Amino acid sequence: MGYWETLKQQLFTRNRYITDVNYLTDELGWDGFFSSQIEIPQGQPLYRARLHHNSGEPPYVIGEMYCPPAAFSTAGRANPAGIPYLYLSDNPETILYEIRASYLDEVSVGTFTVSPNLVQPVIISDFTESITIFHPSRIGNRIKSTLLKQKISADLSKPMRRYDSELEYIPTQFICEFIKIYTGVSGIKFRSSLHVAGNNFVIFDQGLMVCTDVNQVKIRV
Repeated sequence: MGYWETLKQQLFTRNRYITDVNYLTDELGWDGFFSSQIEIPQGQPLYRARLHHNSGEPPYVIGEMYCPPAAFSTAGRANPAGIPYLYLSDNPETILYEIRASYLDEVSVGTFTVSPNLVQPVIISDFTESITIFHPSRIGNRIKSTLLKQKISADLSKPMRRYDSELEYIPTQFICEFIKIYTGVSGIKFRSSLHVAGNNFVIFDQGLMVCTDVNQVKIRV
């Protein structure tokens, strides 16, 4: 999977907005590498957290737990500036690790579920699958696919630091857009590197999800 590192360097230093996508699809078959897809079931709780700026503040209201408007959306590991994605976790403790909550911080944790008004299911690309041996004829591609997704997951789950350059986010932003366009999925699921008990989700269109409840948490440990 050395081409992931090669692609990252190309996006950093050569072709940022127009790269050889045909090579990724026709030669490397990367569009097929993201074909492992799952549905987010109706009613499955997912979580998003926001740190409070001052002690004693009331919890954020439901409407404040969504992504910021596009004009105020900053770049993240998955989303470019101005294109907001919804970052969630399937574990309420994991999301506290993801936002780097520390002792005595006060946090609002919103619970999200798939919108009950949707007609179509919410299908996402699964980066957490394990290699299976039940299809020997396809095991080579499955191994390549899993190894590639593990590398991308590792970059997606790297902690964001205050002094990071937005240039560091470009490869994972690119691959998320590649997945969105070439597979038609609504997001991705990948393992958290900060809290192994949970998985992270990126939802490309936050309109697919609804926030049903907000609880305030004070970090005690």
